Amino acid sequence: MKRNLWHTGMCVMVGALVAAAVLAQERQARDMGRALEQDAVGIERSLEIYREQLRRCRTDAERAEIHYRVGSDLLAANRPAEAAAAFRRALQLGGAGLAVAALNQAASAYMRVRNYDALIDVCHSALARHADNENVRAAARFHAGRAFETSGAPSEAIAEYQALLETCPQSLWRSQAAQLLANLHISTGDLAAAEAVVAAELARNPDNVTLALRLTTVLERRGDIGGATALCERLLSDRPEAETIAKRLYQLKKQHGGLEAYTAGLRAQLEDEPADTVLRRRLADLHMWERRYADAVAQYEKLLAAFPDDAALHQRVAWLHQQEGDLQEARRHYEAAVALQPENVSLYSALGDVYMRQGDDAAAVEALKRASAYQPDDPRAITRYGQLLYQRGRYDLALQTYSEARQRLGEKTAFAQQMAKVREALLDSEGAIEEYLMAAIAACAETDPIPAAAFSAAELAEAEGKLPFLIEKAEALLQEHPGNTALVAVLARAYARSGALPKAAELLAGDGALARTPRRFVRTLAQALLERGDAAAAAELFGQIRASADDAGENAEVALGLAQAQAAQGQWQAAADTLEGILTEGSLATADQRVLFELAEIYLQHVKKIDRARTLYEAVRGQGPLTRHQVASGIADCLFALGEHDQAAQRYAAIGSARSHVIPPPPPPPPPFADAPRAPVMRWPAPVPGAATRARYMVAECAFRSGNVERAAELFEQFADDAPGSPEANDALRRLQVIRGDMAIDPDGAERFIAALNRRDLGAYERARQAIEELMAAKPRGPLADEGLMLLASILAEEGKIADARSAYQRLIATQPDSGLRAEAILAVGRLCEEGLADERGAALQYRRLLREYPHSPLAAQARIRLEELGGAE
Repeated sequence: MKRNLWHTGMCVMVGALVAAAVLAQERQARDMGRALEQDAVGIERSLEIYREQLRRCRTDAERAEIHYRVGSDLLAANRPAEAAAAFRRALQLGGAGLAVAALNQAASAYMRVRNYDALIDVCHSALARHADNENVRAAARFHAGRAFETSGAPSEAIAEYQALLETCPQSLWRSQAAQLLANLHISTGDLAAAEAVVAAELARNPDNVTLALRLTTVLERRGDIGGATALCERLLSDRPEAETIAKRLYQLKKQHGGLEAYTAGLRAQLEDEPADTVLRRRLADLHMWERRYADAVAQYEKLLAAFPDDAALHQRVAWLHQQEGDLQEARRHYEAAVALQPENVSLYSALGDVYMRQGDDAAAVEALKRASAYQPDDPRAITRYGQLLYQRGRYDLALQTYSEARQRLGEKTAFAQQMAKVREALLDSEGAIEEYLMAAIAACAETDPIPAAAFSAAELAEAEGKLPFLIEKAEALLQEHPGNTALVAVLARAYARSGALPKAAELLAGDGALARTPRRFVRTLAQALLERGDAAAAAELFGQIRASADDAGENAEVALGLAQAQAAQGQWQAAADTLEGILTEGSLATADQRVLFELAEIYLQHVKKIDRARTLYEAVRGQGPLTRHQVASGIADCLFALGEHDQAAQRYAAIGSARSHVIPPPPPPPPPFADAPRAPVMRWPAPVPGAATRARYMVAECAFRSGNVERAAELFEQFADDAPGSPEANDALRRLQVIRGDMAIDPDGAERFIAALNRRDLGAYERARQAIEELMAAKPRGPLADEGLMLLASILAEEGKIADARSAYQRLIATQPDSGLRAEAILAVGRLCEEGLADERGAALQYRRLLREYPHSPLAAQARIRLEELGGAE
């Protein structure tokens, strides 16, 4: 069975065996369902693919996994109500292993739409279904409690949390549930119950400081101020550097008297022990909490004298100077902290605030960009950067900043509020939205570089429903200023946001337009074109921007996209050369498993450089998230293709007896046209939960290919009995039928047939065809004639000789009227017409023929699906 490299390359691989095609389609659907961008078009296409995949699922567990993925995509696309329904279906179909993850996601979805009753119902259903699983019980109780609590039903929430504590002794949810339960008891006035809960959990986990501090709250509410204070003092003596405990003690002293005496006591102790840095830190913190910043600075400066390389102390002193208005001293200490911790994002963000207040715009922007560079998804850094732009009147850039942040990070209330604020200021300052858009694009004809307002115009126009207006006016301006690459670049962004991707690509193909357009936008556009099936246009864009990449990392990213586009067009050798170039140029480390693995797949499956493929698989082995089973399977496939069937059988047997066969899924792709952090275009291979089953089938296939047909028959029969629902079961039965029927009648033909199979796997297509021709010449109506013609057609398809492949399938259909392969051949002709020859009408004729002549065949369902997607293709 063949493993697909990229789902977009599927159209080239019309397989010899329909079972192989079905499995490849399932893998294609998995990859595409994860990879499609979550925009209005992408999510709908993704859902269509998932629906088609669901029709092929054989077990509830497989269906549950698909529903879970559907929910994840919908949640990422900000469709929580639909996502909740998908997660609920996953819970109904799946086992305990999926239940906790599905419950967590369902809770997130239902809470976002405030459907607390539905969430409670889901939790109780999961509780009943998986009552014997502690993890599921704990998750269900916890989320049900949160739903009751949020919806204003404290007594029901208390019951859920209490049940969790009583029935889930080992759960990780216990501590948080205990805290929430104590809070509820405190809020309802049942202090005795709150104390009992906290005391019980502290007995189990005496080091839980959070629970211990919660107990001080209970004691304080009961009026036992002395007990609460004594408990805080005891906790502080055990953990003298714990700032949270010290602050709680300060709060008790301030609210209930004794703060002056406590402060005087600290000073007296410091006079006796001036080198005690713990006491000095406690006094400094106390002054800070009291907002006595000058006194706090005096104490912290003494600590800095003892610890000059403590970045946290420099940061604290800088903050205090900032509160006092001494920006120069704040700047000095923040810069000292940055020098000590150059990767601390919060330091750069705070330093940016100081620069901003000093009016040093350039330094402020650089500091905040440095923060984003170290941790691009830090909402605080993004918000501060946007605030700087807003305060300087750069509303266009501020809007673009927040918009792209929302696309990367999802729906963030803070970003939404900032965007509303910026839009209001923008419209107030620029007048009506249409006037602003006109001014933004008109500036393209007059200034260089392109004004930032023009680049954000498409996003603003989309948000305000003015994209048609913007496109119309930009097109008119372009007629007045033909060849203006600035206008072309802006108009391309507007086309892309309106969904007219080919028009955007066509515009950018002109001279100079790509140079005026941010390359990240062009890369995203190229990838979107590739996902939508326009691989040629994607390859053109990737190729044009490859030479202008700024650095090795960007060059590698563009090269990966180019290789993917080449593979999608069946240009496997070109894709291999591109990937080899990445390794040769040093754009990526030669040990980078993504490139090595994808290159090995191309060489094994398409280019047929088996020795090179094996070398690459060996280089990948043991690295990163690729499991050893995936790589071991590739090595075994290489041995199989090289004819070393005994060694291959040993490796397949080892894979078949292993326990884990799933590769971690890739992260979801960024939204379309977002200035997202760089990530390789190439996708990880999809999870392969059936690796062990396939390996067992391949052990039998090794025996068959080595000529030991009796042993192969035993293994195929055993496999078919043990794995009747596997994708390989039909293949095993087919092999069994050929061995005990056709091959027994024609042993000479059997040798030629096996020789042809082995030569095909090695890439020796001419010699493989020669063996089939010898088989057909010897007995043109022999028992193996239909198998030979089927193999011949599949070889021609692999070579890209689509018309010849179609003729071979049609020859089988015409000359072998009693063959059990006719239905398979008819379906294959339809696929070739549809995917290889772009003849939808011819494909529809074949699908109708299959439904007419073989209405009860298992393949009829596939033909019906294809016909529906073609819309009848009259």
